Amino acid sequence: MVDANGEPIIGAGVLVPGTTNGATTDLDGVFSLRVDPGTSLEVSCIGYVTRRVAAAENMTIILQDDSEMLEETVVVGYGVQRKKLVTGSTVSVSGDKLAATHAVDAFGALQSQAAGVNIVQNSGQPGESYKVTIRGMGTAGSNTPLYVVDGVPNGSITALSPNDIESIDVLKDAASSAIYGARASNGVILVTTKKGKSGGRIQVTFDGYYGWQNANTNGVTPLNAKHWHTTSRAPANMIGPP
Repeated sequence: MVDANGEPIIGAGVLVPGTTNGATTDLDGVFSLRVDPGTSLEVSCIGYVTRRVAAAENMTIILQDDSEMLEETVVVGYGVQRKKLVTGSTVSVSGDKLAATHAVDAFGALQSQAAGVNIVQNSGQPGESYKVTIRGMGTAGSNTPLYVVDGVPNGSITALSPNDIESIDVLKDAASSAIYGARASNGVILVTTKKGKSGGRIQVTFDGYYGWQNANTNGVTPLNAKHWHTTSRAPANMIGPP
């Protein structure tokens, strides 16, 4: 499997649609898959346009660059750039992906969505704050990143609803976050909220969720004081009170 320039594509996925029968290309762009001739194969790789081809023996598959993905914009500290022109270490998460998690806060929605960003809640108590680190622990003191909401530095984004966020961009290296100076020593999280559009139609959405917790003893009767005293008696050979 090669790209438009004839270079081998490493790690591309080849899958028979509707099944778990698939393979991955090696360092030379080669894969091996046992299927009947003419079987439809779905070939995909990040940064390339997904194709469907018919299986054949000793076949060569050419994938084209995904120009739309390269034209996506990324928010950086000094403006907006095309994704293909960004040289710093950044990651962008769209608001649709955040809303799809059905989390109740922005940090919960961002968990596992951005590589290199570790978000941990120290306890399960409602309202408990999150500990956020970008690329690990940087100093012995505070490792909290700088939060910037619509261009305004903010202390946290806990109060933001995931449904109000257009996108979140994480600046992970010094080159991307240099404009913010020393405040950005632990990284920067840029949040862009949704805004109304001139001439657009009114849209109203509603999401509702509910849940409950209860103790499930599965029919087990707890011990009373007499049972506890009986089962916790000391052995006969023990010296002293039980």
